[in-house]
Amino acid sequence: MIRSTKSLCTSTQRTFRDVQSFCWGGDNKLYFSDANSTNCYISSINAEQGSMMNQLTNSAVYDMDPVTLDGKMVYFTRSGNFGPSIWSLDRSNGTLTSCAKGYNPCLIPNDPEAFYCVRNTSNGRSEIWYVNYVKGQESLILSDTEHSFTNPALSPDGKWLAVQGNAISSIDKKANLDIFVVRTDGTQLTLLTYNPNADLCPVWAKDGRSIFFISSRANKNMSYNIWKMNFNLE
Repeated sequence: MIRSTKSLCTSTQRTFRDVQSFCWGGDNKLYFSDANSTNCYISSINAEQGSMMNQLTNSAVYDMDPVTLDGKMVYFTRSGNFGPSIWSLDRSNGTLTSCAKGYNPCLIPNDPEAFYCVRNTSNGRSEIWYVNYVKGQESLILSDTEHSFTNPALSPDGKWLAVQGNAISSIDKKANLDIFVVRTDGTQLTLLTYNPNADLCPVWAKDGRSIFFISSRANKNMSYNIWKMNFNLE
């Protein structure tokens, strides 16, 4: 579904599939994981008109979490027998490349050979990593003995990562999901949300001064809705 963030207008449905994850590409197309009973493929569709989809991958495993800057190179998570790994698809010639282990790729506009991603430790916690898959360079950005972090989103100025992390609510003392930010050098980890309900899947506004996220707050049925909060850290 798409709708304007500037007004309370109606939403427009763009797909009629079981969509697991998606991104808005720089070529004004939506890239999404299309799931069925046995597989999950990466597909695309025009963001502004029509409902005809284009299937981009075809495998016997699950392809999820597509991300792209321009629609020419699409990165995604492929879950196989040896755990999740990040792959790229060159749309000009159809070449598929296995880039690195991990999942939830987050692209870096001024560093096209690299991305941030999530990796799991041996005890099941998830961490945020920086990976240059061309040079073979890898750096641990965010790890904590008490928290797991997923869904990294890079701020427009390239200085911050917004992430989804598990936390203990200061209100009801129960475990839930909240939105954190951390500098891309791994410093200044800051908790942004404190609601006892789940806050997840952060996305930056284009100007970097606010963050959109999904939350089950403020309704009796704990249904998920899209929220927006200001961001003022320097």
